Amino acid sequence: MPDLSWSAILIEGLVLSSALTLVIVGSLAYNPRIWRQDAPPRARALVPPLAPAERRARIVVAVLVFLTIALVTIWSATGLVARHGPAVPYMTAFSHFAGVFMMFNLIDLVVIDWFVLLVLRPRYLKQFTVPGLSYEESVGNYGYHFIGFLKGFGFVAAMSAIAATAVFVLR
Repeated sequence: MPDLSWSAILIEGLVLSSALTLVIVGSLAYNPRIWRQDAPPRARALVPPLAPAERRARIVVAVLVFLTIALVTIWSATGLVARHGPAVPYMTAFSHFAGVFMMFNLIDLVVIDWFVLLVLRPRYLKQFTVPGLSYEESVGNYGYHFIGFLKGFGFVAAMSAIAATAVFVLR
């Protein structure tokens, strides 16, 4: 079992999750159509393509998401090396980052997808309801988002491998 700091994983995972939640919920409030590609297939088929201004806004949001992930990962890696010294074992680094990224995956499911989208149902998202579809058919139901959470395991594994490899190579 790798020598993990569960408190560091919790803190760094919460920082990543809080920052990404602000970016995601803020962009949803600004214009939910930016997230059109994440809607269920039936809703995507009925929603008109993004306008040029919406495509530019989606690029800005994507850059913010990428920068947030990169900056928190660098901060997390710095703390990991400070705790373990330059000889951080690969599996320790991989497990650490898997915990940090999995925390976001879980918070994305429970807080953003289930609580914000399906329980709170903010007014700005009700405007996104596709004509001819219910709100749940437009934004996805609990099962749709749970499948997205399961797909997130691939994101967690890939990002953990990239971050752990970077720490391992750059040490």
